[in-house]
Amino acid sequence: MNCSIFKENKMKLSKNTILQIENLIKTCKFADIAELKVLDGIASAINKSKTILMISDFVITESTDGFALTRLDLFMSRFNLIKDIPDYEINADLKTKQSVLDANGKEISPEMELISRIIFKAKRIKAEYKCSLPQAVKAPSAVKDEFNKKISLNEEFVLTLIKASAAADNEIIKINYTDNKLSFILSDINKDQIVLDIDSDVLDENDLIYNEDFEFSYNIKSIFQLLKNTDNYNIEIGVKGILKIVVNSLSFYALPANI
Repeated sequence: MNCSIFKENKMKLSKNTILQIENLIKTCKFADIAELKVLDGIASAINKSKTILMISDFVITESTDGFALTRLDLFMSRFNLIKDIPDYEINADLKTKQSVLDANGKEISPEMELISRIIFKAKRIKAEYKCSLPQAVKAPSAVKDEFNKKISLNEEFVLTLIKASAAADNEIIKINYTDNKLSFILSDINKDQIVLDIDSDVLDENDLIYNEDFEFSYNIKSIFQLLKNTDNYNIEIGVKGILKIVVNSLSFYALPANI
């Protein structure tokens, strides 16, 4: 099989692209995400505990198929060196990865032009950041679930939920819908429960499709930072229990806890 890299180019990154990357990195930190990739117009990442996915559209005008960042704090520290200096510029080295063929000559991986290095430049400053190959970030680029349950929360409820979590001293939260009542349930090691019921007026009957009772469990730490910073305090739950939260226009997905 042929998988060599055979051509190198350079290009300038727009400030809009860099601001998009900055938003990606800062928002992913809420979910303890340490690495991310952008490939074919999709940004994706997974946190260290593999309980949160981030999958969102990422459209840039530059001619590249993608890149991966595996040292997010280093990227931000090097960007911060120049971001407040007038007329800074950011360039990228590109490497074209040749298409991969199987033994019969059939293409199994297309040719891709990937960002291999980002160079931050300003007056008397030059800082380089080496990117990784997108294949190095083991995050899916799609979520396979049908989101048929929508819940509108508010800031007061989320803050109460966070206080209840501290009072319960537990890492798991359950979302339960039984007998037309929706509840958030926390319990401690003695099986004492704290139950927060959702008022019926926050359930939009035009959006909700509650055909049957359900209960799903999630890691508290994984979702609370996202809920605190969500765009609108709305959450969605899929048939398989995957929970969707939108933060800074990026879609995050909490996977049900295996308990």
